[in-house]
Amino acid sequence: MHFQGIKQILAKGKLTQKDIAERCHIQESTLSRYLNGKVNPKIETVYKIAKALHMNIDQLIHGKSK
Repeated sequence: MHFQGIKQILAKGKLTQKDIAERCHIQESTLSRYLNGKVNPKIETVYKIAKALHMNIDQLIHGKSK
């Protein structure tokens, strides 16, 4: 997974990786592994991240705006 939506948020400086991890109730190192493609999260985790960031799964993965 590419998580372009998260990468766009980070690039715009809206939130830090730490902020996103805290909102999603996951460790920052885990989020980093997701973003770097080293680990693929379970679908439940993808949904939890999308919900915490007020995005749908398509926006989260592909970076399409609302």
